[in-house]
Amino acid sequence: MAKPTRFAPKKTPHGWRLNVPPKYSETGKRERHFFRTQAIAKEAGEQMKEKVAEFGAQARAISPTLAEQATAAAAILEPWGVSLLDAANFFAAARKRETASNLLTVGIDAWLLDCEGLRTRTLQGYKQTAKRLKTALGDRILATLTAAE
Repeated sequence: MAKPTRFAPKKTPHGWRLNVPPKYSETGKRERHFFRTQAIAKEAGEQMKEKVAEFGAQARAISPTLAEQATAAAAILEPWGVSLLDAANFFAAARKRETASNLLTVGIDAWLLDCEGLRTRTLQGYKQTAKRLKTALGDRILATLTAAE
């Protein structure tokens, strides 16, 4: 278990120093604040304790880097009127479709098996088309194929 953060001022040659750990700073980096007197430094330490008590649980839940990435992603999506959660759901659904899909060669082989009862001439045409598709598109996943391909 991590030890609790203390905002106790320390005496230095430059005055009284108050260290703010990265997870509690506004910049996401360690901050050092210097004060002329111990009383002012203690007051600033008490204010930091109150901030941590009020917003500390939220500050620990998300890192500053993740917050920055989320803000940038929201700015990218803003022109389309899409929220970050909508974009994440869309991406997850696309990945789920891709992983549920088979290779093109597997799909073609299954399709040709279903066509076994057709006329011989029709079946030969289908087999030739399947051969061209296999050479042109290779081992692609069916869900990644576009209408133009």
